[in-house]
Amino acid sequence: MSDGECGFGLRCNDGVCVKKSEFDFGSSGKTGNPCNIDADCIGSGKCVKNNFGKGYCSGN
Repeated sequence: MSDGECGFGLRCNDGVCVKKSEFDFGSSGKTGNPCNIDADCIGSGKCVKNNFGKGYCSGN
């Protein structure tokens, strides 16, 4: 997966589309960070898993 497949304002982070930092207003700063469950991403969206089961905070 590449940034072009993620859409406007998003970037590819290890196979997961996450919000680009310049569009990530008011988040907790956890966007793109590894996670296991949504609670790990409070303030930065949901925990989205890639094809290998690794999770990343998607952004708000």
